[in-house]
Amino acid sequence: MKLDAADQALLKKLYRNVSDTPLEPGHAFYEPVYGEDGPVEHMLKHVQWAELESVQYFSGFRGSGKTTELKRLADKLKAAGYFVVYADAEKYINLAGPIDITDLLPVLAGAFSDALEARFGQSVLQESYWTRFLNYLERTEVNLQEFGLKAGGAAAPAGLALDLKIALRGTPSFRRQVQQKLAVHIGNLKAAVDRFFEEGIQLIRQKLGEPDKKVVFFLDSLEQIRGSLFDETEVLASVATLLNNQGANLRIPYVHLIYTVPPWVKFLHPNLPVKFQIIPSVCQWENDAARTPVPEGNASLRRLLVRRFDVPGSAERVFGPATPGVDQLVKLCGGHFRDLLRLVSEILVRANQLPISDQVLSDAIASVRSQFLPLATDDALWLEEIARTRQASHASREEGAKLARFLDSHLVLFFRRGEEWYDIHPLIREQVALVAAQGRDSKRPTAA
Repeated sequence: MKLDAADQALLKKLYRNVSDTPLEPGHAFYEPVYGEDGPVEHMLKHVQWAELESVQYFSGFRGSGKTTELKRLADKLKAAGYFVVYADAEKYINLAGPIDITDLLPVLAGAFSDALEARFGQSVLQESYWTRFLNYLERTEVNLQEFGLKAGGAAAPAGLALDLKIALRGTPSFRRQVQQKLAVHIGNLKAAVDRFFEEGIQLIRQKLGEPDKKVVFFLDSLEQIRGSLFDETEVLASVATLLNNQGANLRIPYVHLIYTVPPWVKFLHPNLPVKFQIIPSVCQWENDAARTPVPEGNASLRRLLVRRFDVPGSAERVFGPATPGVDQLVKLCGGHFRDLLRLVSEILVRANQLPISDQVLSDAIASVRSQFLPLATDDALWLEEIARTRQASHASREEGAKLARFLDSHLVLFFRRGEEWYDIHPLIREQVALVAAQGRDSKRPTAA
């Protein structure tokens, strides 16, 4: 039946419902797919049981619900009496290039300074960290004038801080000079950052009248660090060096720090010296040759989707009685929320009648599948091996960078069900097998 005005309004509402946006704690669309033993619960315990201070890495692949889970953790910590500070690293760091500890330490203190001023007012600090840092850079002979910057006193205008943040994020030559000059002063830089945090914690306790108030600091968006095809291995190496070798400098006295980091760090560098929580794909099948379905995983994804169809009877209106299309989409999503919502979004846009036709369903699936394609022959052969062995080994930095891209784009999936293993996305299984077979045939010697 052709769509009428009421159908169009319903599809528009559902389309907005399946938008890929983080959910606030308590949102009706939230589905607790990880139960009571998920990453949030683990991180919460680590903060509470560590008592004075701690460091944790948290990660999830694109579309895994990382930001939603992070919001849930912050909400639980606030309810437990912690002072929670959130900072978006993307506002302070250029995430398209290599990173080192001289980039990160000033951002930690500067973001903390900004958070204190946002909470208690611009005049709460006698001297913002950015003003201190400008003065520190001048003392370490960074050429501020070359970049239109100058040091300032305690009452320096806010514009100086803004200019400094813009230069650190958007002027590569300034950032390189800062890195070079501070490389021999890391100990002094860390001591200055620690002092600023200690003063800030005392300020928080005085303002709130709680002498034992504990602080949790979230530095988000570090997982978005990306290199180009030209410097990808350099960027990955810089992240690994930072997270592997700077453990002491990544810790701040009397602060519980939670860094969001790229998920590939866990797989390329499995022996990190810090607690690491990563959100896996929702487990839809067992790690066996038949890929035996896991009922609870598929059921949770189905509930997640049906929650978005919050108009009574709307799922049946779109997919027909018994909603067989919902189960087909769940089966193909690879345990990723974003891929599931993308599939539904494509269906809603293409719907020309309700319930939708089989053709609309298959066209929507083909459209989302095309976003994973085409596959290079060498990639298909490697993906086929991952699907066969359920392992994702790599022999070089270049292969490690490629594996990171596979994981990030969901070509390769990571699962945890007791053991940990890998597989390839169900949307591309047939294409991987086809391209890999063609590649093997093309390499066979022909008869003379």
